[in-house]
Amino acid sequence: MKILLALFCAAIALMAQFRPVDPRLTHERILAIVPMIGTGQPEDPRRPMFSDTPNLIGYHAELSDNEQFALVEFVARTRAELASINSSRDARVQIFRKTDARRADVLREFQKLKAKFNPDNFGFSVR
Repeated sequence: MKILLALFCAAIALMAQFRPVDPRLTHERILAIVPMIGTGQPEDPRRPMFSDTPNLIGYHAELSDNEQFALVEFVARTRAELASINSSRDARVQIFRKTDARRADVLREFQKLKAKFNPDNFGFSVR
């Protein structure tokens, strides 16, 4: 009986330790304000700059109110895979590393371009 009770307690303790990680907290992520590129033709669709960067797991973008910029979260497995975005010298691009940027600062900059921006509905989609 004591062995059965011990096994039961051990099983409960192991199950209690498993907590799935919120997918929004995994991988390397950056938030960015980038210009929209492309002509809108089938061979050159409108899209956020850097959306075709190799090795991206995915990205989520929302258009600015004037539709000239995109508010984007880029996701990759490693920081190195985001290097081409992080090192952009384009003056129109603003980068916020999720691990370094203050939420209030990002929200303020995003709301300058999209007045009703809601960070609670901002996620990413796998491409």
